[in-house]
Amino acid sequence: MKHLHHPLVGDLAQPYEAMGLPSGPGLRLNFCTPEPDSREREALGLLAGWASTGAVVPSRRDRSGNDRSGNDRSGNG
Repeated sequence: MKHLHHPLVGDLAQPYEAMGLPSGPGLRLNFCTPEPDSREREALGLLAGWASTGAVVPSRRDRSGNDRSGNDRSGNG
């Protein structure tokens, strides 16, 4: 189980499988596979929908007022 945190959709627990790559010792490809009808599948679907439309992701500010969405356009983030 791989545990991830995304600033907009929160914590995600993803079952995954790893496949070794024959082209490079020590290299592997991980496949995350959310369970059907899970909160993780819904969250990833929401993120995929935003990505496919090119929509600007809404800002989410932390307690200090910093933008945590990854929308920093100043070149500093």
